[in-house]
Amino acid sequence: MARLSRLLCLATLSYTLAVPHVASATPDENVLLLGVARAGKFDQRLTKDLSDHLARSGESVIPRPGLNAQDRACTDQECLDQLAAREKAQVVLTTQLQENGTDAYYVVMTLFDAVRHSPLAERTLCDQCTGDTLTLKLADTADKLLKRYRDRKSGVPTAPIETVPTPPPGSNLTGPPDGPLVLPPGSDTPKQGKGWTLSPKRKIIAGVLGGLAVATLATSIALTVINGNPTGGTCSYMGQMPEERCILDTKAGYAVGYAATAGLLIGVGLTLGIP
Repeated sequence: MARLSRLLCLATLSYTLAVPHVASATPDENVLLLGVARAGKFDQRLTKDLSDHLARSGESVIPRPGLNAQDRACTDQECLDQLAAREKAQVVLTTQLQENGTDAYYVVMTLFDAVRHSPLAERTLCDQCTGDTLTLKLADTADKLLKRYRDRKSGVPTAPIETVPTPPPGSNLTGPPDGPLVLPPGSDTPKQGKGWTLSPKRKIIAGVLGGLAVATLATSIALTVINGNPTGGTCSYMGQMPEERCILDTKAGYAVGYAATAGLLIGVGLTLGIP
């Protein structure tokens, strides 16, 4: 009986010591997966596949968060901070797939550290990427990103962002997309809607309107200058008055000209000022 009691005590002690070790292996961060966007639209299947992979890997994924379309499109720090606080998440993951040819995608995945308020990003090319291949690429990218995040958290220098391979000559692929989706704190990168460039069509329209405005203004000024000047000939009013020297009346012409100039300049301003 005494021997049985000792065995029970040893088993209890072993279990007590083992429990903290198992618990410490479990990530203490709640991961909020905003989703996978393909061609600008939320892809429910890929999002579920990625969520299932993270759960199988031992990540604490927030189940079925109440996200709407605006939440899933969130990319700036203020919005991500608010989402993380609302959903009680320490890590926010968001992914965009940018098509680059037949069955080819650039995978742009961003992890936002809601504790340190800073982002990490992975960018990679997935060529001949269909079905399970695309799912595996998303899973691999997420694993790399989470490892970099935990390395940084523990003080280990993080690896640089994965280099995107250059498309081979003659392929129908284009270059890699621009930098991470999330702007780092204090970044002076212009917000969306600012810093845009004019398309060739807009430049042509603005040039045509500007040229017409200059021509119309010059004509209006000329009409203003000659208004009231004698014509050099003689005229009579319906034959009832003796012939006398005629003068020019250009008021209607230059009034219309100035109005047209103003309208054309407004057109130039709208062409250059509206994104």
